[in-house]
Amino acid sequence: MSIYNTSKYDKSRARTAAPRPRLINGRPMPPQQRMMQNPQFQQAQSFQSEPAFDEFQLVSSAKHGQHHLMDFKTNKKVDFKTFTPPVKLHRKEPDRIPYRQYIQQLQQQQQQQQQQQQQNGGKPPAQLKNAATGLTEVQPPPTHGPKTGADTSLIAPMGGATRNKQMLFKKRTKQIYLAKEDTRELKEQEQRPWILEDIEGQNNYTGTLEGGQRSDYMLFVLAENGFKVVPVDRWYKFQPKRNFKTLSIEEAEEQTLFKLVKKATKTRKPAMDDVESS
Repeated sequence: MSIYNTSKYDKSRARTAAPRPRLINGRPMPPQQRMMQNPQFQQAQSFQSEPAFDEFQLVSSAKHGQHHLMDFKTNKKVDFKTFTPPVKLHRKEPDRIPYRQYIQQLQQQQQQQQQQQQQNGGKPPAQLKNAATGLTEVQPPPTHGPKTGADTSLIAPMGGATRNKQMLFKKRTKQIYLAKEDTRELKEQEQRPWILEDIEGQNNYTGTLEGGQRSDYMLFVLAENGFKVVPVDRWYKFQPKRNFKTLSIEEAEEQTLFKLVKKATKTRKPAMDDVESS
């Protein structure tokens, strides 16, 4: 037997045995945990966990007045260049006429007053009447609240009805709910919505308050070093006014007559088919 290795096996090319897996409590390590301990995997995870980002500084601002936001809820794009000036934003009044009609009425009244002054020698008719009678016009004192026109001295205290004797000695209670002063004022103000309109009335929007008492909104205004935080006091939702087509009396009568004739022809047609089939 030779002491030299005469086999063709090359030890340099021999494969190294794979390292034995680590044991945890006598059990092999799970493959997922083994992969997480790999340094290459940890390096890839470190790159993914630190994404690139931009940092902006938010700076509080001093409150100067109130900031209200207008949110236009419409499918069309709102372009203020299409508004015919002057554009007016005001609270809705129940007995108010449209802006354009109001201006036309003022112009007509001014023209009538100018014509009357020219006819009366440059004096308004009220001054001429007072000068002729020698009396001064006394304005009546202002009265507040509605008047019924009934004389309260002629009304009986009981209204002529018999009073329930069981309620004579019973205590009467009344529930009164006290609300906050600012909440009450806000409710009274928002009973009349905002109206945004131009002089021609082609662009007309109605704005109502949106959001409850617990809603808070902020605006981020671009500043030099970041954003300036501006609180929003109120958020208004503006919706376009619905335009309904109004008909005259003749057009309404023609439309109703057409509907009646159409309905009558529908009812007659099945009856004629039954007669022909019989």
